[in-house]
Amino acid sequence: MIITLLIALGLLILDQAAKLIIMATMTEGESITVIKDFFYINYVKNDGVAFGFEFTSNPTANLIIQLAIAAIVLTAFIIIIIKVKSFKNNKWFMISMALLIGGLLGNVIDRIFYPSHSVTDFLSFIIYYPWFVNGKLTMCSFPFAVFNIADTWLTVGVIMMIIYLIFIEPKREKIKAKEETQTKEDEVINIK
Repeated sequence: MIITLLIALGLLILDQAAKLIIMATMTEGESITVIKDFFYINYVKNDGVAFGFEFTSNPTANLIIQLAIAAIVLTAFIIIIIKVKSFKNNKWFMISMALLIGGLLGNVIDRIFYPSHSVTDFLSFIIYYPWFVNGKLTMCSFPFAVFNIADTWLTVGVIMMIIYLIFIEPKREKIKAKEETQTKEDEVINIK
């Protein structure tokens, strides 16, 4: 558990350092081209949840709801890490938890401690995809929502957790069940 929390702390520090650099060197709304027509640093403030979604039109109510959800989720993460013994020996699970905790805290700190109570976003990509336009295959594009490093940690953590729950944990359970069955069979043989 300590290693998971230390990794989460490192991820949190990286996120906050990047946000502080953006806030210190750019003005809100400013954009820097990193790779033309693909990647930009766009400094924006996000009052909503993910991708600007808001629960209500009242900023204070949004903040309270978001902080309450974050507190519940963080508490659940910590309880899972402490109580669920089978997860403790799985590095995949522990890294996904570190990513989730680091990402969650990164955005919660913005909400609580920054005067605007909004999240600092700055990573902006143009997404390209093939599509048929007037019967011809054409490359189309759209600007993806501006996000931050904490959002990246959260996204990767969720993907890793889904992979763990769908693919890794069921295999571990099968192996454990097989070992328990073998142990019981061995005990029966030893009794005879």
